[in-house]
Amino acid sequence: MFCAYYLAKIRRDKVWLVAGAIRSMEIVVLERALFPGADIFEFFVAPDFVFLFEKFIDQHCSQNAIIWVQKAENRLFRRLKS
Repeated sequence: MFCAYYLAKIRRDKVWLVAGAIRSMEIVVLERALFPGADIFEFFVAPDFVFLFEKFIDQHCSQNAIIWVQKAENRLFRRLKS
């Protein structure tokens, strides 16, 4: 089973906060900057922890640290299908 995949735009002045908090959840999620100049990050979330991750995202969205978030097809899975 593949990880759930999310994209999010994080406020530039809050990247350190969100990235630091995500890195402390290393068993739950892996994050990386997809487009660093645009502050767009991708998140690979362990299937059993999607609820925990979404709760984390909702909390940071309500604090305006995350501008938008979108669940998407895992880009690594797309490569395997082609």
